[in-house]
Amino acid sequence: MYEITILHLSDVHFKREKDKTFRGDVVKNKMIDAIARHMNKDHVEPDFVAITGDIAFSGQENEYDEAEAFFKTLKEVLQGKSVFLAVPGNHDVDRDKIRKSVSLHQAVQNQRTEAFLTSKEEIALFINPKFKAFKTFVKKLNPGLY
Repeated sequence: MYEITILHLSDVHFKREKDKTFRGDVVKNKMIDAIARHMNKDHVEPDFVAITGDIAFSGQENEYDEAEAFFKTLKEVLQGKSVFLAVPGNHDVDRDKIRKSVSLHQAVQNQRTEAFLTSKEEIALFINPKFKAFKTFVKKLNPGLY
């Protein structure tokens, strides 16, 4: 029987701070250290690293720069064999790109969700712009995924 191992990270909320004493840096460093200690002790590299939701704090490009630096270090610790899979969360939405006149919430209320989410035009106009920074990040994290 084959065993699959997964390292699951969630709700990291990367955010670029002017003050580098921000507690997030301490947490990120401790995460890397803990994963490195685990790797040195058990020598089991995860098959997959699942990053499920809220990678960024508010879906801004500079927040993904912080995430990219963290995951570059993590890849070095993991020796580059793990497959990285990222799923956006509500904090990965660039709220500056939300169009007030059209919302998924309205589509759900009006029971038009399927029509909204299967329309290439609706996706291109109202969904993709909100996730532009996330998509750019994911292409760097795992170029072959999409």
